[in-house]
Amino acid sequence: MTRTTPRPYTRVVGVTLALALTAGLGVAAMVVPSSAAPIGAPDAVNRTSLGVNLIKNSGFARGFTSWARSKGNNGALEISSGGVWGSRQSAAMRTRQYQTAHLRDERLSAPHSVQGVEYQASAWVRATGRPIKGVFELYEWKQSAVAAKHRESFTARRDSWRRVTFTARAQEDNSALQLSLTAHHIGDGHGLKVDRVRLQKVMGSRPTPTPTPTASPPAPAADTLFGASVYENGRTWPQAVADSNATYGGMEVVRVFYPGLPSAWPGRAGQVGGPIVVSFKASPVDVIAGKHDAYLANWFATAPKGRDIWWTYWHEPEDDVEDGSFTAQQWRDAYRHIAGLANAANNPRLYNTVILMCWTVNPRSGRTFEDYFPGSDVVEALAWDCYSFSSSTSPYAKPEDIYGHALATTRGLGLPFGVAETGSLLAHGDTDGAKRADWLTSVGHWLEDHDAAFACYFDSVVGGEFGLLDQASQLAWHDVVTGVGAHDPI
Repeated sequence: MTRTTPRPYTRVVGVTLALALTAGLGVAAMVVPSSAAPIGAPDAVNRTSLGVNLIKNSGFARGFTSWARSKGNNGALEISSGGVWGSRQSAAMRTRQYQTAHLRDERLSAPHSVQGVEYQASAWVRATGRPIKGVFELYEWKQSAVAAKHRESFTARRDSWRRVTFTARAQEDNSALQLSLTAHHIGDGHGLKVDRVRLQKVMGSRPTPTPTPTASPPAPAADTLFGASVYENGRTWPQAVADSNATYGGMEVVRVFYPGLPSAWPGRAGQVGGPIVVSFKASPVDVIAGKHDAYLANWFATAPKGRDIWWTYWHEPEDDVEDGSFTAQQWRDAYRHIAGLANAANNPRLYNTVILMCWTVNPRSGRTFEDYFPGSDVVEALAWDCYSFSSSTSPYAKPEDIYGHALATTRGLGLPFGVAETGSLLAHGDTDGAKRADWLTSVGHWLEDHDAAFACYFDSVVGGEFGLLDQASQLAWHDVVTGVGAHDPI
């Protein structure tokens, strides 16, 4: 549990992307001359290494503001009700006669490349009838010629939204980066919906004078993993985990708490069966003295190697330091000691993670962040416990006011950003949870937009009834976890 106070976080949008739909064109119209060199395949991309989205109005919340449509085909492009995660609307390609259609950004207003820098393009797609095959492409235009391109094929289906993504390294400097999404054989009720189009720089990629194409496979999607903590409430741990998975459609990550040293694997953490954010505790004095070295070294060495494990020693140490349980220096020294044991396990899916309160990096807290940061040489991810608060104008805080300070601090260190706990009590008057459901959806969108590595809802009664007991809130977090709008009309 933690305290939060508001702080605005300003999201920078660097370009207006326009959309043009051209119907009736075959694949040949998309072919690049053979002399054009392809954009090189990307290196592996950390899921939290992306810059701001360069697309304005990417979710079509303001209709087609900042998007352009081909005058001859306005009837084939429309705003459709329902989008990914149950958002209110998206763009749709629908025609009566079977044809191929293209969604493209306006080349004149497209962002310009920096040679050698990597860019990730992504869009959510969903069919409105039978499966629709398509291609998502990124072109580099130099004047009136295509200098390079990268493409990713996809199949959109009616049963759920799918995120199509690829990463490409720019071959040219100051070329116009044009996105193009092609849908084949739409018509007669079989169409394609598109939502949340994004184009982002891969942070940390450096300009190079002579980027070399490589045959490496595309990097995996950099999606945020969404899940929750599990509250047993009289059930066995396996049953409680199963119930939470059923409620939220199969959690992508689970928050696991050990009140003392972690149980030997599998234990609670291993019984989850997938990615976890796990914390444990032990006296800093005992840790520094090496009392638990053999046990912890074995725990790290026997940890699963096929899943992401964000481990933490003593999450939220701030209050314990202020209460005099131990000093900040003792906690930092103990963390560094344990991190050395973890590193010796040589498990690339085991991440040294610090979990702090969002309140700690708010100036009103009076705290110094550096007191609770063991050092960039041992910390591989920074996660936060952040909760909503009511104000005179809103029963639930805006996501940027909740997470903005923590995100800025994390990004300033160049570390992956995660949310280990987040939640809100039901606000006064929100008896059916409908307003909290809208807030949960906005939280999911914001954290995914800002490339959080993971986000876990605090589904517990510790510190108050944070559990999602009402149907509206449960469905909202289900939609965030699954990426499917439960009430998305086709």
